[in-house]
Amino acid sequence: SELEAALKEATAYGNDIAQQENDKALAEMQASGKTQFYTPTDAERKAWIAALKPVHEEVAGRVGKDLIQAIYQATGQ
Repeated sequence: SELEAALKEATAYGNDIAQQENDKALAEMQASGKTQFYTPTDAERKAWIAALKPVHEEVAGRVGKDLIQAIYQATGQ
């Protein structure tokens, strides 16, 4: 419907602005040198995802399995 299309467009617009603000804030924090950032290796990231799998299964009953699957799809899991 027209309302759904407008909502989708507004959501995408809002998300784009939020992403730009987040990227800018992160760049400023990195440039300040006051915060140390750690980027996990691929192996560490996979281990973290595997460790959280039971939590995903536990909350699926509350948030819905479809949402969990949508998140997996969006994050490439």
